[in-house]
Amino acid sequence: MRLLMVFSTECVFSQGKQVSALAGSNADCKRSATREMILENDESVKMYTGLKSKEVVLNLYAIITKKINYWRGPKKTKTDNSNPHPGGRAKVTDWFDDYLVTLVYIREGLSMNILASWFSLSISSVSSIILTWVNLMYCILNKYIRWPSADEIKKTLPGNYSQKYSDIIIIIIIFV
Repeated sequence: MRLLMVFSTECVFSQGKQVSALAGSNADCKRSATREMILENDESVKMYTGLKSKEVVLNLYAIITKKINYWRGPKKTKTDNSNPHPGGRAKVTDWFDDYLVTLVYIREGLSMNILASWFSLSISSVSSIILTWVNLMYCILNKYIRWPSADEIKKTLPGNYSQKYSDIIIIIIIFV
């Protein structure tokens, strides 16, 4: 038997098909391998998420996961978590993978197709995850962001900006 790729001790592939090793489905293996790739070290965490370390990723996750309701449309959003999967398929990812999907989407701007492939999800699931998590992150983290007034921004614009972009409201600078 010729082994082509090993993602982890749980996932062994042979000629594109999974060989049962220790446990888990192909989708679980892909998600696990993607998580390992993103969280491999602080450098990979910064590259994929924009956050400086795995510790920051975990601490921010702990803050955010106080309350989560997944968006399924205006009439379908769940607020009662007593029965998480009534009449539908069980959720295949955990909250941490959903969080990683969102961080990578925000940082890298990857298409939902690519993220769906990386995490073995449908495109509609990726869309729902991102919409839910971005809104959740906004609700929780917006109190930590101070937005300057338009007057403050105009006073501090560089010389060439104030003439060329006199109607500017905000400048977003991302330090990499």
